[in-house]
This record gives sequence, structure tokens and C-alpha cells, in this order.
Amino acid sequence: MDSSWRSLGRRAVVPAALVALVLLSIDDWGRDWTAYAAEIREDASSGGSRPLVSTRPTDQLVEGVRWAALRVGGFTFVGTTQEGDLTSVAFVRTARPFGLADDVTLRIRDLGSRRVVSGTSVSRLHIGDLGRNPRNLHRLLGELDAVLDNATRDPAPFGAAAVGP
Repeated sequence: MDSSWRSLGRRAVVPAALVALVLLSIDDWGRDWTAYAAEIREDASSGGSRPLVSTRPTDQLVEGVRWAALRVGGFTFVGTTQEGDLTSVAFVRTARPFGLADDVTLRIRDLGSRRVVSGTSVSRLHIGDLGRNPRNLHRLLGELDAVLDNATRDPAPFGAAAVGP
């Protein structure tokens, strides 16, 4: 009987660890259970959700976004579209271990002397994202900021040598 309790305990460790991991990853208990999308808007007023502003040309920002996504990992490049002064760079972000996919789009708006990078991340399942979509955007924009500041010392993976200062 003692060995059956130990066996049951061993089998319960993995599910309990997964549940603990999920619970520890939740940043905003009111939002993360119900929301399935996140957005960083050009007109955002809160510090944590502000877009990135740059004086670099749009083509350098597009290459920087692709480089940042490669460095973060888990992003698959889908394509780039341009409509007037707005350039969109689309990715699919696949999460381990379950392979859940999010559609992530960063938008670069050309305002003449500066460009504003904002974006959206949407879960394909349309259920609570447990904070994944805000994390997708913050990690990608944070890495883009590091790439643009030339804080990364990696060689450019696809011709983004012009991204450095």
C-alpha cells in the first residue's frame, strides 16, 4: 500500500508542476483569464503599453523587427504589407509545450521625422491567454529596442547590418 501512494504521488508531480507554472505566469488576474488579445496602441498613455518611437527609416525598422523576433524565438515570419504610411510585419508565435498559436502584428507608422511602432497579439483559440499576448508584444518590442540601440552584439542574420548606429 505504501508503494501505491508513492506511485500516485510521482504521477501527480508533473500535473501539479504544470498548474503551478501556469498560476505563477499570470500577471493580471482580472485580464488574463478572459482576454485573448493585447494591443499596444499609438495613443497609449500608460508607461508599460507605450509604443516604440524611432527616427530610423521604415526599412531598417522592418529588418530590426525581424531580427528581434529571431532573437526572442518562437516567432515565424508571415509577411510584410504596406498601405500608405503604415507598414505591418506579421508573425505567428507558437508556444511550447502545447503548440498554441498567436497572431502577432507590429505596425510601423511613418510620421515624417519619426516612426511609431505599435502592435497586436491575438490568440487563435479566443480564450483567456494567461498573459501570453501582452508578453509577446512586450518581449518583441523590448528586443527591438535593444537591437536598435545596438545592445546586441550578434551579427545580423539577414542583412540587417544597417540596423546598428
